[in-house]
Amino acid sequence: MFHDDATWSEVERSDWDGLGHYRRQVSRSSTTWGETVRESFTDYNPGYSSLTAWPNTSPWVLNTSLLSH
Repeated sequence: MFHDDATWSEVERSDWDGLGHYRRQVSRSSTTWGETVRESFTDYNPGYSSLTAWPNTSPWVLNTSLLSH
C-alpha cells in the first residue's frame, strides 16, 4: 500500500575544502509530527579552501579532521 503523506527530506552541503569534503551539512526533514533539522560540521583540512593548493611538503592523510560536531 502506498500512502502519500507529504513528507520530505533534503541535505544542504557547504564549505568545500577543495580536497573532496564538504565541512558543513544541514539535513532537514518533515514528518507528520513536524520538521527536524540536524546540522553537523567536520573541520577537514583546516586552513585550506578550494582556492588553496595543498603544500608538497605537508603530509596528506585521507579523511582526517581537527574538529567534528
